[in-house]
Amino acid sequence: MRRTEQVDVAFDVRKGPLYFIHDIKVNGNSVTYDPVIRREIPIAEGQLYSQRKVQTARQRVERLGYFEEVDFQIEPTEAPDQLDLKVNVVERPTGSFSFGAGYSSQDGVIVTGSLSQSNLFGRGYAANVSVDYGSRSQRFFVNLADPYFLGSTYSLSTTLSRTSLEFEDFEQEQTGADVVLGHPLDEDGTTRGFLRYGFDLRQLKDNRNVNAAGLILREILQNDVATSLLGLSVVSDTRNDRLAPTSGHQIGVSLEGAGIGGFSKFARLEGRAVYFLGAPTWLLDRSTFVAAVRAGWAVPFNMIGDFKTFQALAGDETFLANPSGQYRRLEDIDDDLTLPLTERYFLGGLGQFQLRGFKARSVGPRRAILRQVTGGNVFTPVGMNQDGQCEDGGPLGPFFGGNLNGVCNKITDRNIHDFADLDETDVIGGNKFSSASFEYRFPISETVGLQGVAFIDMGNAFDERQYNLVDVTEWRYGSGAGVQWFSPFGPLAVVLGFPLDRLSVEDPTVFEFSKRSYYSASRRSSCGGPRRRTRGSRSAWSTSTRRSAPPPRARRRARSSRASSARPRARSSR
Repeated sequence: MRRTEQVDVAFDVRKGPLYFIHDIKVNGNSVTYDPVIRREIPIAEGQLYSQRKVQTARQRVERLGYFEEVDFQIEPTEAPDQLDLKVNVVERPTGSFSFGAGYSSQDGVIVTGSLSQSNLFGRGYAANVSVDYGSRSQRFFVNLADPYFLGSTYSLSTTLSRTSLEFEDFEQEQTGADVVLGHPLDEDGTTRGFLRYGFDLRQLKDNRNVNAAGLILREILQNDVATSLLGLSVVSDTRNDRLAPTSGHQIGVSLEGAGIGGFSKFARLEGRAVYFLGAPTWLLDRSTFVAAVRAGWAVPFNMIGDFKTFQALAGDETFLANPSGQYRRLEDIDDDLTLPLTERYFLGGLGQFQLRGFKARSVGPRRAILRQVTGGNVFTPVGMNQDGQCEDGGPLGPFFGGNLNGVCNKITDRNIHDFADLDETDVIGGNKFSSASFEYRFPISETVGLQGVAFIDMGNAFDERQYNLVDVTEWRYGSGAGVQWFSPFGPLAVVLGFPLDRLSVEDPTVFEFSKRSYYSASRRSSCGGPRRRTRGSRSAWSTSTRRSAPPPRARRRARSSRASSARPRARSSR
C-alpha cells in the first residue's frame, strides 16, 4: 500500500527598503538628442524606482529603431535610498537614399527613387519622399511625422500623394492629403489610437465608347470625384519582431465616414486580427504558424441620382418597351449599388486585400458587360440583338459586341451561377468582405532576411444584397507557397498560388511577384540605413488607403454609323 506523506511550508516575507531615482544619464548618443530618449522612459528623477518601468523603458527605446544596442544599468549612490539609472546606446544609421528599377506584376516596369530619414535632425522626426514611375503607373508620396507633436504625447503625421494609374478602359489620376493624430493607449505604447482626416480628388481620363458593367460605366461618367473622410482607429501590436515575428499579435479596428464635403458619402467599419502562434520545437527554429482574419463593411449614403448618366434619345422608349426586359436605362441598372467604385472591395493577389491563388482584384461580385444601344441611354448585355434575343453566335454577333460563343448573359444576372458566359462579365467589387488565412513561415536565411511561406487563403467580397459574410460556401479558396525577402530598400515577394475552386475564366496557377532590384546607382546617404516604418507614419490602420478601381475586361463597343458619329453627351439624372 502506497503511503502518502505531507509537509508544511512556511514563507517568511520581509518588506525591503524603498529606492528612488537620483539621476538618469544617457551615454553614446552623438546624433540623437537626450530628450528623444528620455521621453521614452516612464520614470523621472526623484520618483520611486520600479523594475517594471525600467523594463518598459528599455523596450520603448529599442522600439525606436535608432540604436543597434540599448543597455540599462542601475548603480548605487552615496545616499542609501537612491539609485542612478544609466542608459547606454550605440547609434545606427537611420536614413537612406535609393534609386533603382524593378518590375511589378501589376504595374510593369518601374523606375523608383526614395529618400527617407526616421530620425531627422536627431529629434525623432520621420520624413520620406518616394517616387515610382512606371509604364502603367506613376506614384509620388511625401510623408512627415512627429511622434511627440509640440512636445506632447500625441503623434502627428501628414502625407501628400499624387498617383496616376492606367486601366484598360480609362486612366485615373488622384491627388490626396492625409493628416493623422495618434496617441498611446497604454504605458508600453503597444496600443495606440488614431484620428485621421483625408481628402482626395480623383479624375478620370476616360473612353466612354467601351462595353462594361453598368456600375463601371457610371463611374467613368463622373470624371471628377472628391472624397472628404474622417476616421478613428485603434491598433494593438505586440509582435516580438517587426520583420519576422514568432509571437504576439496585430489587432486593429477602424471606423470611417465620408461626406463632409465631396461626392462620396459612406460609413465604413473594418477589423483585422493577426496572431503569430509559434511552432513546435521539432519544426524549424524561428518558424511560426500565422492565423489571420479580416472583414470590412461600407454603408453607402449616395443616391443613384447623384451619378451622371447618358443623354436619352427619341428612340430609347422603343427598346425600353421590349417585352424581353433586356433593355434598361443606365440609372435603372443595379440602382442599389451606390458605393463609388474606388471605395469597393476587390480581393485577389498580393496586397492589402490579398487572396493568393487569384489575380489581383479579380475576386468579388460580377455583373454582365453591357453595350450601349443607338448611342442613347439604353443598355443591354453584349451579344443581344435589337429584339432582345441572343445573337452572339450568329453572323451579326460581332456587331453586338459578343465573343461569338453562342450564349449571352441577362441584365438581371447577379449570382456567379446565374451567368451563362463568365467571360462577358466584369468584377464590380462589393461593399463588404471577409477573409482569413493560415500560414506556416520558416526562415531560409536570417542573415539576409529571406523567409519561406506556405499558405491557404479564403474569403470573398459581397454586394449590397448579400449579408452573410461567414457563409464559407460562398468563399473562394487558394493555396500555395512563396518566398519573402525583407531587403533594406523594400520587400520582395514571390508567390505561386493555385485556386482550389477555379472558375472557367480563372487561371489554374497564378504566379505573382513584387520585385525591386537596386544596382550601382543605389547608395546610402551620410546617415544611411534601411528604411523603417515609424510611429505616426502611414499604415493600414492609422490611415485608410484608397481602393483603386479594377481593370475591367471591357470590350470596345461595335458602333453603328449613327452611334459613332457623335460622342455621347453626359447629363445628371437628377
